[in-house]
Amino acid sequence: MNKGAREAKATLLLTGHNLDDETQSLLMNQFKGNMQLSAKLGPISGAVSHEKFVKKVKPLYYMTEKEVALYAFLKKFPVQFVECPNSPGTFRQQVGELLNNLENSYPGTKQGILKSFLTILPDLKKQYENQTIANCELCGEPAAQKQCKVCILLEKEKK
Repeated sequence: MNKGAREAKATLLLTGHNLDDETQSLLMNQFKGNMQLSAKLGPISGAVSHEKFVKKVKPLYYMTEKEVALYAFLKKFPVQFVECPNSPGTFRQQVGELLNNLENSYPGTKQGILKSFLTILPDLKKQYENQTIANCELCGEPAAQKQCKVCILLEKEKK
């Protein structure tokens, strides 16, 4: 996405991440003790600047998955909402079910998680602002490791 946005000379990349996506990611990072990853979250993504990064913005940040789907349906957008075929049994799915159960029993849980997170986000970003971003040794795109996630996935697919 980043490379395509850069090639299109875009200054912003809008993503479809929503309240459900964000709270799932936050809890997953919390459960795994990975606050460095959480520092990259928020309505405007990223904790570190890099000349090859196009700023990512999440305009649906406060909307639930159901609200997004309903809006798309009412506006007759040609979109199909299907669950990822790789989702069943994953950590993300289990965290999502946990959050949905909590939200059903205690409405506002997801918004509360997001609101709490946003109060600490500036400090998290500051804490991790000096981390370095390298370039993927295979494609040259920004990466936190020797290879970017896309190249790692493509290598797995080849095998």
